[in-house]
Amino acid sequence: GAGLYLDPQRFTPASLRRDAARVLAAPSFRQRSAAIGESFKAAGGYMKAADEVMGMLEKGKVRA
Repeated sequence: GAGLYLDPQRFTPASLRRDAARVLAAPSFRQRSAAIGESFKAAGGYMKAADEVMGMLEKGKVRA
């Protein structure tokens, strides 16, 4: 993956520091994040995503 799951039941400032350091230090997170970003751009970017979400909301397919 491109990130880590932060368990709300075990979340602390120390765990956030540890996990942030892990993500920032490992090249694999950066590489996977870049690949995901490129796939988002190829699919139309954030404006297309926002339009899709708004369309689903308007059609009642999802709730806010």
